[in-house]
Amino acid sequence: MTTHFSTIHTRIDPEQDSVINERRMLGRLEDLQGHGRFGYRLLSTVTVKSVDAETIIDTLAKEND
Repeated sequence: MTTHFSTIHTRIDPEQDSVINERRMLGRLEDLQGHGRFGYRLLSTVTVKSVDAETIIDTLAKEND
């Protein structure tokens, strides 16, 4: 059995227009759904805050026989 991992990084910048951040969040949702269609499952979601932005890191895994 082999396990494949994938990560999705989404950067949210409070200085930017809210429409841009909303598009990024929508893109994140689409990426998560796309991975799910290929058998990946969400293992964890971590939010990393920095001085100028916030990054959401999703870790997914898929097991193959």
